[in-house]
Amino acid sequence: TLTSLRNQGKLKNVSFIAIIFFAIAFRICLLPSTPTLSDDIYRYAWDGKAPAHGINPYSFVPLSPQLEHLRDEGFEKTSHKNTFTAYPPLAQIIFMLTRGVGSGVYPLKIVFVFFDLGTMVLLVLILKELKINTLNIAIYAWNPLAIMEIAGSGHMDICAIFWIMLAVFLYLKRKG
Repeated sequence: TLTSLRNQGKLKNVSFIAIIFFAIAFRICLLPSTPTLSDDIYRYAWDGKAPAHGINPYSFVPLSPQLEHLRDEGFEKTSHKNTFTAYPPLAQIIFMLTRGVGSGVYPLKIVFVFFDLGTMVLLVLILKELKINTLNIAIYAWNPLAIMEIAGSGHMDICAIFWIMLAVFLYLKRKG
């Protein structure tokens, strides 16, 4: 009946809101935590620090004597101090721009969570384009690996995933 359909629609809306609410809550809970699965984020912070001081991150390794004046408490946790950066230019730009928000790992984690939330929005839009139930966003939104790696350890892979999802969405919109 019509009332039953309305109730199903309301239940779907409440379920969707609950999925998104808890997805955000899970990520917020992990933001202040110290990265445990990897120390990569400390290298991201270092790579963002160098260009903020006018230094090309591809020109010097963190242990270079020329960069000694940039060392701070996070330097000890920086990985691969005797190797040149492995991160591509777009990643370097993100690292550097994040320094406008603040230094260290927490601003990076916040930026990565915003990319993560943007990815969720794009996934919902993709599900709608494909006429798939948007409640399926829970598969990604509540995925412990994604939550831990992005909000907990601060991995930058989400930046690339965001751009890929944007490309998929734009492809589907153009195709449709």
